[in-house]
Amino acid sequence: MRLDLRELLHFAVVAEEGTVTAAAARLGIAQPWLSQRMKGLEDRLGFALFRRIGRRLELTDAGVRMFDHARRLVATEKALLNEVAMIRGAVVNRLRVGAPPYSGRIAAVGDMLTMLSAHLPSLSVEMEVGWSPHLIDRVRHGDIDAAFATAPFDSTGLAMVAVDTLQRYLQFVAGDPLFGSAPIAPGDLSGRAIAVFPRGVNPQLYDQTFAPLQGIVELVATGFDGRPLKPTVGGQATIPSFFGVARQPPQPGLRPLIGPEPTTLWLVARADDERSAIRRLLVRGT
Repeated sequence: MRLDLRELLHFAVVAEEGTVTAAAARLGIAQPWLSQRMKGLEDRLGFALFRRIGRRLELTDAGVRMFDHARRLVATEKALLNEVAMIRGAVVNRLRVGAPPYSGRIAAVGDMLTMLSAHLPSLSVEMEVGWSPHLIDRVRHGDIDAAFATAPFDSTGLAMVAVDTLQRYLQFVAGDPLFGSAPIAPGDLSGRAIAVFPRGVNPQLYDQTFAPLQGIVELVATGFDGRPLKPTVGGQATIPSFFGVARQPPQPGLRPLIGPEPTTLWLVARADDERSAIRRLLVRGT
C-alpha cells in the first residue's frame, strides 16, 4: 500500500482543527471533498482515525499514533517551504553586474551602484569584469543581470540608459617631451609607441578608437586590466593609454587624445527583465 503524503498532511490539519469544516477553511478547499478524502484514507488504512463527539472529531487510539507521524510530515513541509523561501530570497536579492576593466575610474558607475544599495539594502551586488561584447552576450543569455558597456553594440532586445561619455587619454611622466595636460593630436605622437588593449577583446571599439593613429604610431597590445601602465621617462617610452570621463579637469601628464570620437558608456539589461532592482538601476542612470 502506498500513502498519499498530501492526504496525510490534510489528516493532520483535520486532527489539529477538530472539525472537517474548520480544516477545509484552513486548507482553502471544499469541505465535502475533504470529508471524502478522510473517509478514503480510513478505508485504505483499514481502521478509523476519528470518532465523532458531538460536532467535533476526536482521534481514536490508532488515529493518535498516525497523527504523531503526520505531525512530523507537517513540520518537514514547513521547513522545506521556509528553505524554498530563503533560496528564492537569495536569488531575488542578488544582482550580477558586468563592467569593463576601466570602470573603476568612472565615478558614475560607483555612484549608481551606491544609490541602488541605499534604496535596496538587502540587495547583494556581484561584479564581473569583462569587455563589452562579452558582457552584452552574457546579459542576453541571462548569465548576468546588467552590464556597463561601451558603444557600438547591437541593442536589439536590450533596455539601456547612458551613464557617461568616455574619451581616450594618454599618460606622460615628467621629463617626457610631451608632458602636459592639453589635448594632443596624433601627429604629435609620430614615432612613439602607444600601449593599447588587444583588438580581439573589442574589435569595433578598437577600430573606432585607434584608427586615427594607424601609420603614425606603433600600437602595442598589452594585457590591459584598466590601470595605466607605469610610464618610463625617455623619448621612446611606450605611452599608456586608457579610457576616462570626457571633459574632466586637466591633470599634469594626462592628455586627451584628439581624433577618436568620444564613446558612450551605457548601462544595459534585457528589455524583458521587470525586476525592481533592474528598473531602479536603469532609472538611476538618467
